[in-house]
This record gives sequence, structure tokens and C-alpha cells, in this order.
Amino acid sequence: MAFAFLSLMALLPLGMQNNAVSIEQTHAVGTISMLEADLRYTHPAYTDPGRDIRAGESAIYGLPLPYEFAVQGDSGSMEVNGAIREGQVYSVGITDNGELVDIADGVRTRYQISVTYTNVPNAVNGEPVEALLTVSWPSQGVSATSEDLIDPRKVDGYVEGFVSFPTP
Repeated sequence: MAFAFLSLMALLPLGMQNNAVSIEQTHAVGTISMLEADLRYTHPAYTDPGRDIRAGESAIYGLPLPYEFAVQGDSGSMEVNGAIREGQVYSVGITDNGELVDIADGVRTRYQISVTYTNVPNAVNGEPVEALLTVSWPSQGVSATSEDLIDPRKVDGYVEGFVSFPTP
């Protein structure tokens, strides 16, 4: 009887660790879904001076959008965002209580939300903009590469997804 009880007690920490990992992954998957929607549905002309969101940045996370709105006389058109660079990692941090933090100042946060544009066409010619979305924990800082964000020696965990933004 004591042997069975001792075996159960030995497995308890493992179960608690698996539960913690599951919670982290669930939170990260929800965040990556929000990031995809934020990038896809924020209008490129949207601004929010109160939150320091400028035109061409996503409404929730303030990350660069795949397209920008170019005004031409009395009308406008959508174009590939000239500010984004293929292979560049754009990131923001999230604290434990969900607050967005600029990680450019070397601040370490619980999560790092990143977008890396993997295909940026020169013009709107029917070719989509493609991006790799990553949520990793803990944050690795603004100088992190795409490889750093998924390196098991540097992060406790990560979730990533690939998205394509069709030509407007």
C-alpha cells in the first residue's frame, strides 16, 4: 500500500509540469490566432494616437501590416507595405497580466509575439505577402532571429504558424 502511494506521489510533479506546459501552449495558440486576425483585418490607414499606433501598424499589437494605403489624388489604393523587409523579425512583448511592452529597451517579458515576413513581393502583382507568426516564452529580445525564437536552448516553448495575405 505504501509503495503504491509513494508511486503516485512521485508522479504528481510530472502531472503538474504537463499541466503548466499545456496552459502555456493554449495561451500561445490563442495569441497567435489574435495576431493573425490583427494583421489581416486592421485597415492600413487606421491610427490610434492614444496608443501610439500609426498608419501601417496593426491595431492590437502595433506590428507592421503587410499592406499600406497609398493616397493618390482623391482616391487611394492598397500597396505592399514598403516598410517591411523580408526576413526581418518584428516583435512585441506581453507581460504576465497581458500588457503590451516594447522589448526594444531590453525588457524581458513572459511572451514574445513576432511576425517575420517570408515573402514580400516588390509590387501588388497578384503574389501574396507571406509571414511566419511566432509566440515564444520567455521573450528573447528585439535582436532575436527567427531561429532564436524556436531554439529549445533559449526558450521554454513556442507556437508558430504560417499565413498568407492575398493581394487586396
